[in-house]
Amino acid sequence: MEGIKKNANIAANTAKVFRNLFVVGIVLSVVGAILSILMAGFVNMYYQDPEKVAMAAGSLDADMGFFNFIKMANLVERGLYGQYFAIQLLCCAVLCAI
Repeated sequence: MEGIKKNANIAANTAKVFRNLFVVGIVLSVVGAILSILMAGFVNMYYQDPEKVAMAAGSLDADMGFFNFIKMANLVERGLYGQYFAIQLLCCAVLCAI
């Protein structure tokens, strides 16, 4: 019986650690999304340089976009990189919450 209690306590403590990590992930993702929206003009201007877009190709190819509910390629084609990254961060926050 003591072994079961000990293992249950270890599992509970591990779950608490993961819960705290996910809460931090949610907070940082939401803060990042807000900053991305607030700085959208700067971000959009920064990524108008083709070299900078090429460096961020991996980030721009990752399409979480609420399971294609939002057409992320349209945002990139129109040069709305700040909004693109904000939506990606909000998707990350949703995944952390789940």
